[in-house]
Amino acid sequence: MQKTREHILAYLRQNHGASSLDMSRVFGHTPANVRHHLKILEARDLVVIVGERPSTGRGRPERIFALASEKGNPALTQLVKQLLNRSGNKSSFEMRKLAKRFFRLKEPYSGSSSHRLAETMQIFEPFGYQPVWEATSSGPNIHLQRCPFAEIINEHPELCQLDAAGMKQILGEDVEQTEKLEADQEGLLRCTFILPK
Repeated sequence: MQKTREHILAYLRQNHGASSLDMSRVFGHTPANVRHHLKILEARDLVVIVGERPSTGRGRPERIFALASEKGNPALTQLVKQLLNRSGNKSSFEMRKLAKRFFRLKEPYSGSSSHRLAETMQIFEPFGYQPVWEATSSGPNIHLQRCPFAEIINEHPELCQLDAAGMKQILGEDVEQTEKLEADQEGLLRCTFILPK
């Protein structure tokens, strides 16, 4: 494979998402040259567009690229579709049961709130999410980037309830979703859940 494309793939492995402008600055190439290589990688199904960053001046928004393997897991998506279709009643009780089964949750979770937040990140990560949490004056925020179900979320909006039900069981507290597949400052799509004080 051409050296520039190898560099792009290595960079995306480390950074989980970047624009052609970001990579052009790192590699010392023009953005047009990087876009050329990204088109080739995209045609080979090695990279995908995962978001957009608004333009700082004139012109189109910058596309954010990631490795195709990080976009989502089709087998996982199919499994969840089947579980959701099987579960006719989508009450909060049913969603808690489904979340417990899906995320393989054990009970009870104990420790400090920061310990349980860290455990939430560890449980969600293997399913394809890129989870992070941040402390804010209104309480902790949990950001889930790389939703493995982004392609079917409109068809199955209850998947957000599945995420919230899983977090509630781990954290022992209610969570409230405030953002659904919204672009962050880097242009990556994420969902945000808050733990009200």
